[in-house]
Amino acid sequence: MALKMESHEVDMFTSHFEPGRAFEEATSGRYFDVVVYGDGLPRQLWGGFHIFFAMLRNAWLAVCVSLLHRPYDVIICDQVSISVLVLRLLSPSARVLFYCHFPDQLLSQRTSLLKSLYRLPFDIVEELTTLLADRIVVNSNFTAGVFAKTFRLACGSKPGVLYPCVRLDDTLEFSAPRAARPVVLSINRFERKKGLRLAIDAFASMRATAARASRAHDAVLVMAGGYDPRLSENIEHHRELWARCEELGLTPANADDGYVAHCKAEASRRAPRADVLFVRSFSDADKSAMLRDCSLVVYTPRGEHFGIVPLEAMAWYRPVLAIDDAGPRETVLHEATGFLEDGSADSFAARMSQVLNSPDAVERLGRAARERVSSTFTLGAMRRELGRLVVELKSAPPTRWLPSWLLWATLWGAFVLWARLASSS
Repeated sequence: MALKMESHEVDMFTSHFEPGRAFEEATSGRYFDVVVYGDGLPRQLWGGFHIFFAMLRNAWLAVCVSLLHRPYDVIICDQVSISVLVLRLLSPSARVLFYCHFPDQLLSQRTSLLKSLYRLPFDIVEELTTLLADRIVVNSNFTAGVFAKTFRLACGSKPGVLYPCVRLDDTLEFSAPRAARPVVLSINRFERKKGLRLAIDAFASMRATAARASRAHDAVLVMAGGYDPRLSENIEHHRELWARCEELGLTPANADDGYVAHCKAEASRRAPRADVLFVRSFSDADKSAMLRDCSLVVYTPRGEHFGIVPLEAMAWYRPVLAIDDAGPRETVLHEATGFLEDGSADSFAARMSQVLNSPDAVERLGRAARERVSSTFTLGAMRRELGRLVVELKSAPPTRWLPSWLLWATLWGAFVLWARLASSS
């Protein structure tokens, strides 16, 4: 969207696309078409080999873009870097910008020596292919530091920082939460690394403290997030969180028809009254309603590279409660736009109670949060920076890299090494 606003022609390619789970800008067809290549390729084999097939699908996508479409001036890649190598070989006239969300090798758990050996060639390929890009940017200063420490061939140099952004609704003004009872909102994928259990534990602790003080707390915790029924972890973790609610004496419920529909059903007593409401994937309308209704957004991941949810919350004039770590340190200002805490259930519970018992705090923190986003993390700011990068890349001379035969030899050698390790296991 930022590049379209700068009058660039934009095409978008991906290996998998579900219109029902995508942003409106990608599904409307008003701005660009989304072209899919490689969705028929497997994502895993026997429950494993995910990284191999992710690279295979990404490489095939780059081959199709290079051979079946017009030449491009600049190609932007993200997440999986093997496409950079393919594009350097098959689209040598294009300049490649790689957007690194986080080094993939740090996202994989090395639970055994065999797993470490299995990952070794993929880690090598990731580093080599990432550094082949004409320009590299990352999503935060935190990620820039991790990048420099992880990719040793970069010799400690830090890439540029291009903050993700949110699109502000200029017509939106502050309004007090409209829900019938106080809402604490968590938005994140149903994955264990997102620390969602912390939100439930803290909410239960807040309720218990209020009960001991003979204060009724009629709040509801809304656990909303991406949920893909193809992913076993999403299914399993939802069940784990549900069981945790029951263990703590909280009543859970699923909003299978969406947040808005469930609230209407609950108000008319056609749905059970829940303490914790799970919203497994949601529409834009549901998301807007949840942000409008809530008094506080809790953000529970540790070591999060950046985190777009705090920005989305602050754009809606809502304070954010996050762990004092990594990306949120660059977005949330402690006790000004929200709170940064140590990540214990008790500290989160205390802040939940503080905000829910003080409507003035919601407005004071919320207005400061909106101002924070408006000054640093808007689409306009990203538009200017990304537009500048693309113009510079388009006019830059070709980057001199290793000969093509050496690149192919490196790729083939890494594949052979992986195949031997896999076969020996």
